[in-house]
Amino acid sequence: MMSHAMGRKLPSIDWIALGIGVVGLVLSRVQSPGFGSWLGLLGLAVFGPPLLRELGWLQDEDEYVRNIRWRAGFHAAMFAGVAIFLNWVARGFYINHPEALHQKLWLFPMNDLRQNLVVIYLVSFLIQYWGAPRGVFRILLGMAGVLVLDFGMGLAQGGNRFGTMLLPALGFMALFLGFMLAGAWLARRRPQFAGRMILALAVALVVLQALALRTLPPAEETMGWLGMVLGMVSSLISVGMVFAILGGSLLKSEGSDESEE
Repeated sequence: MMSHAMGRKLPSIDWIALGIGVVGLVLSRVQSPGFGSWLGLLGLAVFGPPLLRELGWLQDEDEYVRNIRWRAGFHAAMFAGVAIFLNWVARGFYINHPEALHQKLWLFPMNDLRQNLVVIYLVSFLIQYWGAPRGVFRILLGMAGVLVLDFGMGLAQGGNRFGTMLLPALGFMALFLGFMLAGAWLARRRPQFAGRMILALAVALVVLQALALRTLPPAEETMGWLGMVLGMVSSLISVGMVFAILGGSLLKSEGSDESEE
C-alpha cells in the first residue's frame, strides 16, 4: 500500500470539497441560531465526491483509489455498528436514572454518530491514500487548526465565560497544540517514535477524562449530570479512537517519507 500511496495528490474536485468542508466547519462554530446546521457541509464535502464516483458521474479514480474508498467506508460502517451496540449496552446501566426516565439519552446521540462517521471515513481514506507518515502529518495539522479555531471562536464570542479558567484553558490548549505539532513533525521523520507518542497521548486523554469525571459534583446536586457524564465519555471514546488510529497506523508503517514531496 505504501509504495502506491507515495506522491499521490488529491483530484481538483476533492480539493474543492475540502474547501467547502472547511467553510462548513468554520460556520458551524458560530454560536448563533441555525449556524450549527452548517456542519452538514462537512458531510457533503466528504461523501459528495465518492457518491458521484459511485454513480459513475465522475471517472477520475483508478482501482487502487476505489479500493481504499470502499475500505474507508467499511471502517466507518464498523464504527457505526460498534457505536450502536455501545448505545444499548451503556443504556442498561443508567436506564433507571431519573434523567433517563424524562428524556432518551444515548452515549452516542445521532449528531455525534454522524460526525464520527465522517471523521472515521476521512481519516481512514487519507491515511491509506497518502500513506501513514504523510497522512498523519496533514491530519494532525488540520486537527491543530480546528483546535485553534474552536478556542479563538470561544474567546471572540464571549471569552468571559471562561472566567477564572481562562489561564488554565490557555495552558492546556498550548500544551495540546504543541503535542500535536510535535507529533506532526515527527510523523514524517520518525514514524515509529511518533506513533508511540500519539498512543501515549490517547492513554493520557483517558486518564485525564477519568480524573475529570471524578471531580464532577454529586448527581443529586447537578442539573443534567447524566448527560454531562455521557458526553464526556463519548467524546473520550471518539477523540481517543482517532489518536489510536493515527498512532497505530504509524507503528505499522515502515521508514520515513521525509524526502517525498
